[in-house]
Amino acid sequence: MDVSDAPRVPADRALWWRWFGTVTLGEFAGFSVPAVVGAVTAEAPATVAVAAVVAAGAVEGAMLGWAQASVLVRVLPGLRAGRWIVATACGAVLAYVVGMSPSAAAELGLPASVLIGLAPVLALVLLLSIGTAQWLVLRRIVRRSAGWIAVTALAWTVGLGVFLAFSMPLWHPGQATTTIVAIGVAGGLLMAATTSAITGFGVRNMTGRVAASASSAPTRRQQPSSNLRRSTRENFGSAEHREGVAGTNPGRRPGSVDPDRTEGARR
Repeated sequence: MDVSDAPRVPADRALWWRWFGTVTLGEFAGFSVPAVVGAVTAEAPATVAVAAVVAAGAVEGAMLGWAQASVLVRVLPGLRAGRWIVATACGAVLAYVVGMSPSAAAELGLPASVLIGLAPVLALVLLLSIGTAQWLVLRRIVRRSAGWIAVTALAWTVGLGVFLAFSMPLWHPGQATTTIVAIGVAGGLLMAATTSAITGFGVRNMTGRVAASASSAPTRRQQPSSNLRRSTRENFGSAEHREGVAGTNPGRRPGSVDPDRTEGARR
């Protein structure tokens, strides 16, 4: 086995594990905020509950973005953590607005047929929100990075499915607020682990493509050196040509007329 290829697999695994651990903790801590806020405002008016949960969603997005950026800045040169955090927070806000809109609309008296017709569109916007917001930052430093949107959409589809499958059977009317929060937080941990595991594979593949393209591209040091060698050969050849012409008459400067040849032509 080639020695240069030996660290490849361990490096990929280390990146995945670092992403999985860091992002899972970041998303779990972030999701705990809207989970608590949602339980506390469950009996509040729709407008108050929606505003509170959306604000909590911004906190979750910022914490998720910070956790992801702490890993990405090490493997994606040029990535600015601040932009990534802001983009993730904005995507999370949009996701929470879309996610809370059906319940708010139902409480305001919007017909159920309208909600059912809008459900596919709302679901698609929710799943693509964070990935699209992050891609707007990612596309500046990574070529062909639109696949990140699909990766995050898949991750959130599976993650939300795991959360609902765990939490919904355990939630019952009349439960204490602490019980509701505990169930939601536990489900949030499972969701965070699921989404970070899936996006971790996407990050590993993306950074592998970035490293491969960087290694195949000529370095800046190689290009001037080749130009220098070519320029040296051209200049050296020109110097030899000038010396050869001047050597026919040592006393004559290059480019002047040889008097011996002129005299011979007259004769």
